[in-house]
Amino acid sequence: MTAAAALLAAALAVPAAAEAPFVALDFAAARKEAAASKKLLFVDFVSNHCAPCERMRRTTYRDGKVLARLAADAVAIEPNADRDPALAKSLRTTAYPTLLVFSPAGKELDRATGYHDAKALLAFLDGAATGKSQLQRLDKTVADAKDDLTRVRTRFERAQLLAGQGRDQDALAEFLWLFDEGMPAVPALRDWRHTALVMQLAALGRRLPAAAEALEARRAAAWATVDASTEGARAALTVAGIDRWSGAPDRTLRDYDALPSADPRRAVLGPRVTRQLLAAKRYEDCLSAHDTPDFAARFGREFGGAQDGRRDIGRSEAADWLAALAGARRDEEARRLIARVTALDPAPEAAAALRRGLTATGRADLMP
Repeated sequence: MTAAAALLAAALAVPAAAEAPFVALDFAAARKEAAASKKLLFVDFVSNHCAPCERMRRTTYRDGKVLARLAADAVAIEPNADRDPALAKSLRTTAYPTLLVFSPAGKELDRATGYHDAKALLAFLDGAATGKSQLQRLDKTVADAKDDLTRVRTRFERAQLLAGQGRDQDALAEFLWLFDEGMPAVPALRDWRHTALVMQLAALGRRLPAAAEALEARRAAAWATVDASTEGARAALTVAGIDRWSGAPDRTLRDYDALPSADPRRAVLGPRVTRQLLAAKRYEDCLSAHDTPDFAARFGREFGGAQDGRRDIGRSEAADWLAALAGARRDEEARRLIARVTALDPAPEAAAALRRGLTATGRADLMP
């Protein structure tokens, strides 16, 4: 590592100014403080662009009972995985937020993942202090579940918890059940299969060869079923998701480029290689890879009244489409898209997304 890189890494690892209930200490200093004060160490591991992390800041950590409990019983810190990836790796955190509780002596007592409201967080802290683990609570939720959605979502949380505890084989078995049986059977979770679930399997595969092999086998099976049908399109999402989270997004592009021009799979796989085509400055190829001649109209149909995550997806897709239009020098179409998107979504975040798309192609001049 160069001296400049070392200085940058050190600067990024310095905790930012903390807001209650957190203190501005790094992990090592917080452990010492917890030992000296004979308190628990509470760690809320977050990441950039983590919606449930931000939601907990706005809600859970403004609850009076939570603030009082953490102030009395714990030293609380909020490290960021993007700022301190070495710590994230050492603590085996791959989903955010990850909540961890350590004894004053430094032993991990329990962990949990995902959004917790005040009641759930206080129950988690109670369990860590009394030996009633999060895993026990999840097992009970699975056993008592009245519907498949609750059962499968809880088993996904359980699998992440097992991986975080280093029980890799148990985690792999649970993840593969979710991939093969659990999530495909629950319509509300099908998209999780090629996003959050694949991300967790890929992370596990970086330390467990059997997980990487299982993921590769499922990619091959998905590729064999890619076609113009609805299920074939879903298989394309699986292929692209596995490639992305396995660190090989260009593999999807190579498969796409290898298909004959008349192959119907090109239309299915094309939208999955948008970012790769943009990065290669293949703007016309990017536009022709989609079967959407008028993205402005599509934005109005699909994203005009969308909320939260769906709205963010619309902004991101609009920015990519705008980048392709601008890069291909289709300036009038680009201006129409800007006008349409900003009329339907006047929030500053929408304009910022469009500006990023234009800047990436060196065409920020198109933004009014």
